[in-house]
Amino acid sequence: FFAEMKRTLNGGRVWRGEMRCAKKNGEFFWLDQVVVPFLTPSGKPFQHIYIGVDVTHRTREMEQLAASRDFLANAMNAMGEGVYILDLQGRTQTFNREAERLLGWTEAELLHSNLHDAIHNKRADGTHFPSTDCAIHQSLLARAYRVEMDHFVRKDGELVPVSHVTTPLRDESGIIGSVGVFQDLGQVWR
Repeated sequence: FFAEMKRTLNGGRVWRGEMRCAKKNGEFFWLDQVVVPFLTPSGKPFQHIYIGVDVTHRTREMEQLAASRDFLANAMNAMGEGVYILDLQGRTQTFNREAERLLGWTEAELLHSNLHDAIHNKRADGTHFPSTDCAIHQSLLARAYRVEMDHFVRKDGELVPVSHVTTPLRDESGIIGSVGVFQDLGQVWR
């Protein structure tokens, strides 16, 4: 850290970074720092100006946000049901481990792609199933939908009998996406 800072400043360049520091009482705090070298006509640093801003509050908030995200991800992955979260355009934002197991897709493969096109795009007879007829898509428009007997398409093309509930996600501005929970009916009947 300090070696990199020294190389940067000795090279006549501005250095910027965050550093965890300790008070005399042992309490830690974070500084966002900028060090600007003043250069001689030959380009050698002869003096520096230092600017530091305490960013402890921001750093702690980011740590708390990360902990909250981890907690929610762990809770969602602990569920025995498949769970997906879509943005307002129907693109996958989250696909939990059980959903991965049931349908053979990984979250990384579906992230930011249209979920309907991947798992709900054909009828049981193999014909195309348009998103305009899809309850998952409809939930993005206004209300929750429960479908007791439906099917999703696994990555390998196999149809999986499912029941699912999809409901709009809202914030103060209105609908921002949807969340769905599904269950493999074939496993329930076995």
